[in-house]
Amino acid sequence: SVVIFIYTFATSIMQYNLALFTDSLAPTYTIFGFIMGLPWLFSLLTDMPTGALADRFGRKRTIVLGLLGLGVSGILFYGVSGLFQLFWVLVLFGVFGGFLTVAGMASVIAASPRAREHQFIGGYSSASALGYFVGPLAAGAVVFWTGSRTPFLIFGVICFIASLIAHFSIREA
Repeated sequence: SVVIFIYTFATSIMQYNLALFTDSLAPTYTIFGFIMGLPWLFSLLTDMPTGALADRFGRKRTIVLGLLGLGVSGILFYGVSGLFQLFWVLVLFGVFGGFLTVAGMASVIAASPRAREHQFIGGYSSASALGYFVGPLAAGAVVFWTGSRTPFLIFGVICFIASLIAHFSIREA
């Protein structure tokens, strides 16, 4: 739950700015909508294979790999200068976001006592919602004080930190 809170906090900081940034690059609202939906499309396309990967590779390693990939995508977001580059970074973000969310949910279920999974999933979902609530508040302050590209770097750094927390705090079995 701590890791998913950190991730959703970081993501909502980045996404607050992503819409403004994408709007400045997209020539039409149709292209804007398509671009903004890319991460969820690629997460959708990779969720089932990610579940199989987590079973074989390990949930903890899949979570850490997802967070590292998300951290890299944050750094890449910072350097995006055109729509084509943004397209590929959003694809990367979507794929690695799926790594974290699918393996994270599987870890919560596996760690839950039998017949109490629903309570643990509720805690996981609550931590996620709290991150999505608090992140935009922080993002507004970040953009106000530092500029419009800084949230991308903050997202990347927080994901790298979350990968370390996940590595040291999540039990594999």
